[in-house]
Formats: sequence, C-alpha cells, structure tokens
Amino acid sequence: MTTEAEATAAIRLDLGKRPDVKLLRNSKGSFQNERGQWVRYGLLMDGSSDWIGFKRVTITPDMVGQTVAVLLALEIKAPGAKPSGKDARKLWDDQEKFCEFIRVSGGLAGVVRSPADARRVAGL
Repeated sequence: MTTEAEATAAIRLDLGKRPDVKLLRNSKGSFQNERGQWVRYGLLMDGSSDWIGFKRVTITPDMVGQTVAVLLALEIKAPGAKPSGKDARKLWDDQEKFCEFIRVSGGLAGVVRSPADARRVAGL
C-alpha cells in the first residue's frame, strides 16, 4: 500500500519537472518563543491544503502575452485512505471546503492521491 509520504514524493517529482507549476509545503503549527508567546505559522484557515502553489497560465486575447499565476492547492492523501473518527471526518470536511473555496474563487484545488490526480486538478 502506498503511504501519504510516498504519494507526496511521487506527486512532487512528477509536477516538479514542469516549469509552469510551483508547489510549496504549507507547514502548519505553533511554537512557544523565548518570551513565552505562542506563535502560529502556515495558512491558518481550517482545512488549508498541504501544498500551495501556482500554475502559470497565458490568458485571453485582451491580455495577449501576459502570464498570470493561478493558485493551485493540493491536499494529498494516501490511495485508499479514509477518515476514521470524528476529528478525522471534520478535518477531511474542512479540507474539502477549503478546496471548494479555492475553486469558486478561480483557483485550482482538490484532494489527490497520485501524480495523475494532481495533473488532472492542475489542468495538465
């Protein structure tokens, strides 16, 4: 069985060959600094994807020659993985809502389990 780490490595290797796609790890968490204050980092929206980046796109006739970056968000899961437990189900629901938010805002986003899934979401 492929793990999430193996799926992530395969997707990064596949999309990393493309000059028109850039993905960045969205590490999320918190730590206590030397003054005892808690510092949060990463995209702090509930369910924000593991990988955030962009796909370069050359657009319509009125903007001929201009290239824009379209937001790309990938939530990577192991093939066949399913949520287990109440907290996991809520997290997966939040991740789906985040991807939907990106899509209705004009970006590209989805839950992916393989390089083929990632290419499909990115429109490649």
